[in-house]
Amino acid sequence: MPLGWGNESVLRFLCREVGRETDVSSQELTKRVVAEPLGNDGSAAKADMTCGVVDYRHPRRLLVITGPPFAKERDGELADMVVHFEGRKVICGGTTAGIVARLLNRPVKMSLTKLDPEIPPASASEGVDLITEGTMALARVAKMLERGPSGSWPDNPARDLMKLMLQSDVVHFLVGTRINEAHQDPNVPVELDLRRNIIRKITGQLEGRYLKETHLQCISEKIAGFRTIPSSECARPTHRPPVPRRFLKDRRDPELMPLPWLLFERGRPASSSVPH
Repeated sequence: MPLGWGNESVLRFLCREVGRETDVSSQELTKRVVAEPLGNDGSAAKADMTCGVVDYRHPRRLLVITGPPFAKERDGELADMVVHFEGRKVICGGTTAGIVARLLNRPVKMSLTKLDPEIPPASASEGVDLITEGTMALARVAKMLERGPSGSWPDNPARDLMKLMLQSDVVHFLVGTRINEAHQDPNVPVELDLRRNIIRKITGQLEGRYLKETHLQCISEKIAGFRTIPSSECARPTHRPPVPRRFLKDRRDPELMPLPWLLFERGRPASSSVPH
């Protein structure tokens, strides 16, 4: 366009895009504004182009629930968070999704629209925006955030979860502390790290690289209610009781159960007397 796009044309374009999608992110709107004049000039910029979008709105909040509570009597707290949280909600883990579905009487239906040989398909349930597999999906999200979201990542539930995180301003993580015995198997790949360590990696990337605000809550064994703890304290226990290899084969003997390494205070397991 010899005379340029023009202020009035830009204003009409913005009004049209915002009117069509009222919750469009500033990042996405920036891309659209730059793409429009490129299309007018045959996909070749005739001069430098800079676009900045400032969006005045309430913060977008996302709740990510992963892992069941150590004590089953505290399962109801997960369902309570799903019902009362104001914002988008994601559940990572089939066991966790099953707990919420049972307590709220909301069935979980698997979706077969996005199939990936490495990441199990997503599921859907009333009141939840996305349900994914647990540790595998979160580990993939951590890798994508580290390498950059613009890469050629396959269209799977892990990518959908990453998009929800990047579209949000505040991300709340609610992490259960029940140990998945399958992840104690030495044959499991190294990258399939413990759930809380993966969450620590994700929160580090979201805060440091993508300038998001994150909050982490862990559900302890017997402490009533939720307790907010720093990521370093919750996600990096200083020691970990060994799990006998025979426990992986015979789970009926209570003496073979691993010790509950839940919350750690200065290198020692926290007791129920720890203040909230």
